[in-house]
Amino acid sequence: MGLQNTSSTHHIKFLTLATLMVCIWFISTIPSSSDLSYKLHIPGKSSKKPQSPLELLPLTEAKTYCEQRRWKPYPYRQGRRKIYDLIMINTELEWLETRMGQISPYVDYFVILESDKTFTDQEKSLHVRENMDRFKKYHSKMILHTLNLDELSKDRAWAREKFSRNAMFTQVLPSLTSAQEAFQGDVILVSDVDEIPRPDALKAFRNCDFPKRYCFPTVAELVTKIKNFSNTEMNQEQFTDRDKIVERVRNGRDMFGRDNEHYDQVEENMDVPHFLRRSGERYRYLLDPLDWNFEGYSVEEAEAYLANKDD
Repeated sequence: MGLQNTSSTHHIKFLTLATLMVCIWFISTIPSSSDLSYKLHIPGKSSKKPQSPLELLPLTEAKTYCEQRRWKPYPYRQGRRKIYDLIMINTELEWLETRMGQISPYVDYFVILESDKTFTDQEKSLHVRENMDRFKKYHSKMILHTLNLDELSKDRAWAREKFSRNAMFTQVLPSLTSAQEAFQGDVILVSDVDEIPRPDALKAFRNCDFPKRYCFPTVAELVTKIKNFSNTEMNQEQFTDRDKIVERVRNGRDMFGRDNEHYDQVEENMDVPHFLRRSGERYRYLLDPLDWNFEGYSVEEAEAYLANKDD
């Protein structure tokens, strides 16, 4: 009996020692907290600092991102590329708050212009200035400018509006200094306060070298631009004929017939309102207008030109 007890005691001691060794080995193989943060991506313990939307993407990421949009990455990447959002405000405080709440992480500065007079010369309050506490979280990004319209004619509402919009460029941007100062290459947005851009569009504007297109409201203005080129060989009738210009724009062809410049039409444009996409045949003129939305050029003119061309 005594021998049996001694053997059992030795057996228990052996199992205890073996168990202890296994525990020590197991503990030694558990990754440290820093290893876990790398392998398991534990929230708050990431080894890589999240990139701010205000920063340019690394070049390799920018190439992939921009190529998906058929653009090239913005080439001058030594410093920051800022985005300025220029807005005129009347009474639309809700829209202003919505706009800044939506795109503030992607915009460097909001240039907000308001006046104590309407475009029709009616007295009004400076609503933004009087409600600055409402926008406290955005103060560091707000550049507020009060415009004086007293010297403008009171019966020319459109002239007053044009002056106000231009003032965001002529009065505000040139006066900015230090970190707020704007430089060539920075992005300037101009739109009504309720026309809110998508965050991904702002990311693309910051990181990509988007192409400069001829954007004119009338064919006549485009013709004037072509006739005033320094490279005068472009000033030919084949390039300034208004019907041919509209046809080239409609079909995505280069203005000057260069074979290496061709633009694809987006057949399934997801940015088009769902209602229009569902009613494509009924509202086709809104999606693919014969006049291509040039002012002063009618659909009838386009149809007549195409009919004569086919003959």
